[in-house]
Amino acid sequence: MSAPAISVILPTRGRPALLPRAVASVFAQTETDFELIVVDDNLPQDRPLTRAALAPWGTDPRMRVIEHDRPRNAAAARNVGLAVARGRWVTYLDDDDKYRPAKLAAQRALAESSGSPVVLCGLCYRLGPRVRIRQTDAQVFSGAALVLCALPTTQVIFHRRTDAVRFDETLDAVEDQDFFLALVANGELTAVPNVAAPLVDVYPQPTGPRANAVSRQRWRSQRCVCLRYGRRYDRQTRRRWVARIALLRAAVDPGWPVGLARASRRLLAVGGREELRLVLNTWIQRLPGVRRLVVN
Repeated sequence: MSAPAISVILPTRGRPALLPRAVASVFAQTETDFELIVVDDNLPQDRPLTRAALAPWGTDPRMRVIEHDRPRNAAAARNVGLAVARGRWVTYLDDDDKYRPAKLAAQRALAESSGSPVVLCGLCYRLGPRVRIRQTDAQVFSGAALVLCALPTTQVIFHRRTDAVRFDETLDAVEDQDFFLALVANGELTAVPNVAAPLVDVYPQPTGPRANAVSRQRWRSQRCVCLRYGRRYDRQTRRRWVARIALLRAAVDPGWPVGLARASRRLLAVGGREELRLVLNTWIQRLPGVRRLVVN
């Protein structure tokens, strides 16, 4: 069998009810020259649920399923998928999100016409009835932009020549940001073309114990990434980065009202009102009990 043009890597854990939506969106692509690699990061006793969710596509030769011997994390699952990927281009999909039908075709066309090893696209965030379109331009990889914004791998397609960089498996969160910072540090990213349309629907999962655990992992991982790359950026950028981490740390602390107020004042001082509003809206509203919080 000849190698496909694109490898789609889809790690999954604990979301068998959402997984079919993600998988169906891959097989609904107008681009058909792809392979789908599903990496099952569940406990052994939960794998039958994954198999049942994937059953409608079980006979399609474009799908492969890899089962971890034990649960690891998203970074490890992505690395396992990348190690067996055969496509010239690689992209990722989270098990709670979905592609729009033109995602692979549009990004592949722009990547091949531009010669860039990385191509971006827009996102559509869906949190209940709220919908937010987010476009990202090439400037996100320059200066402080990459440090101070979340850039999920679902909105990017990569050429295999970038695969010398792997996801850091010691991080339980923000492995995407660390991955992109590593690409920048290695000189892999210069001008990055962008498909100016939302090609991925993102469905944040804001409530429940898992969301709280992920938030705790996030501030610890952010701290590790900041220590690793912070010195590459100017003092003001480092101060804003540290202030954001302090805000996230305060939000998951049992005494969060006092800590949150202190951290908010700190970020307001170094980043301004708009940055504080953005961080509060994108981070705090995902925590259990404060889903409806919107800062104006």
